[in-house]
Amino acid sequence: IYLNECRRMGISVLPPDVNESIGFFTAVGDDIRFGMGAVRNVGFAVVEQIKAAREEKGAFTSLHDFLRKVPIQAANKRTVESLIKAGAFDSLGSTRRALLEVHEDAVDSAVSVKRNEANGESNRDGHNHNLGWNCGAEGPSDDPAVQAGVFTFEVHPAEGIPGDGLPPAP
Repeated sequence: IYLNECRRMGISVLPPDVNESIGFFTAVGDDIRFGMGAVRNVGFAVVEQIKAAREEKGAFTSLHDFLRKVPIQAANKRTVESLIKAGAFDSLGSTRRALLEVHEDAVDSAVSVKRNEANGESNRDGHNHNLGWNCGAEGPSDDPAVQAGVFTFEVHPAEGIPGDGLPPAP
């Protein structure tokens, strides 16, 4: 009912945006920005975590960047899927379809890294060397994950992992 009234009055209702939205609907010039708190499966506690990460670590540039910056509680599959479907990542340049194809693996990878970091699984210099980014540095790709700016984590056993008791890979 409200969306129809906005249309009748010539007011555009903009989709939620991980870089601009807050929990509630807000005025953006003559338009209205959809609040992330109104998206199904996205609670106000998650919205506050997203806002805090955005303010502390800067604007999100991709789904991967979003998952890297937000706390583990905000990086769950259902929430991310709902934000994608609502259009909250549209401004980052990837299609919803591409993001939906890769979001589950991206969330699993990000959560795994965050848990490892929380458990102190890094080497003496404080860096987590056993996990790296597969950034698709070869150039343009038809892979939806690369187009979406979402990268997978992979283990780099070539030098061995300090303290794991296993020899380096051949």
